[in-house]
Amino acid sequence: MVCDVVSFAQATLADLAQSTGKTMSKRLYKSKTITSDSEAELHYNTVASYFLTPLGQSGYTRRAIVTQAEYIVNPKLLLVYEKTKEEFRAQGKPTDEIFGFHGTSPTAIDKIFEEGFKIGGVDVQTQNGSAFGTGVYLATTPDISKGYSHGCNTMIMAKFLAGHSTRHQTVDGVNQRFDSYHGDNGIVVVYHSKQVLPLYKVHYKL
Repeated sequence: MVCDVVSFAQATLADLAQSTGKTMSKRLYKSKTITSDSEAELHYNTVASYFLTPLGQSGYTRRAIVTQAEYIVNPKLLLVYEKTKEEFRAQGKPTDEIFGFHGTSPTAIDKIFEEGFKIGGVDVQTQNGSAFGTGVYLATTPDISKGYSHGCNTMIMAKFLAGHSTRHQTVDGVNQRFDSYHGDNGIVVVYHSKQVLPLYKVHYKL
């Protein structure tokens, strides 16, 4: 994946990506000092906090340490996502943004940041089944997504618009009355890819 690496000192990454029309990235590291690069600090702390939260039965989130995170802004994907948010607002749907995790192969991760999420069985061939309906599969905690990371310690942290969500899974695909499924097991199915924006490529160690 080709993208420009920049500093936050000039402007926010999203502003730069939108003004240039290019995908921009920023590597995020843990810092022991207060720096002028405050946006980078904020993004790193946001990512790291989800890996420190003691959630999940495996204990994975208690052991994982974020070694590096890349904040990546693709202006085309951002534009589609923001338009979807405005559509939801105009339709009276909730526009709360939620973080979700997605584990897949390293090659697929790069492709997602270039082209956005694809829906298995619709846009691409289904890789891991669709037991909870057709859509983009995410998890509310990283310990669930780890099992789909093909042995690499890297995953995507995205934000998504749940809209009107249901806890009743659909067998035959999208439930037209809802925008997403949120199961008690932490699995989320977002019915349209335009509701999901990949933001961080997270590298971790156990």
